[in-house]
Amino acid sequence: MSSVKSRGSSTSRIRQVDLRLVSWPLRDAPLSTGLVLLACVAVGTFAGWLSQSWSMGLLAAVALMIATWKLWIPIICELGPSGVTVGVLHWRRHIAWHELDRFESRDRGMMFYTERDHSALSALRSLYLPWHGSRDAVTEICERYHPSLRDSTVSWRAKQNTT
Repeated sequence: MSSVKSRGSSTSRIRQVDLRLVSWPLRDAPLSTGLVLLACVAVGTFAGWLSQSWSMGLLAAVALMIATWKLWIPIICELGPSGVTVGVLHWRRHIAWHELDRFESRDRGMMFYTERDHSALSALRSLYLPWHGSRDAVTEICERYHPSLRDSTVSWRAKQNTT
């Protein structure tokens, strides 16, 4: 018995993925991630010493490690015809191409904005996709599925310079 369902089946939903990237700084950049871990422990130790309570130091160190959770857990990013999907453990977030306002190419990744807000705070409500050597593939997929966003970085910076 085959596990592939027929095309006419309403229960089957095969999602096409053009590019799948896994971002896991603990694996990809162990030195810098180790330095962050060392900094969390150092701040926790200092907080414990300052408050004269080892539990307060432990709480500070754990709080910092939770705040930097994206360093410790692998994040899976998939780009395809339906949009961008980000998966962390069992949680998934899907953003369709038509929901994106713009995308910007950065040094180490692509920033996807879902709002028309061009303030500095809009980065907090956006999605950052590190490309780990797949810059051309990510850019090509973004331009293929959402061609109206092709020059969004240039047009956004031009708007900022005219105001």
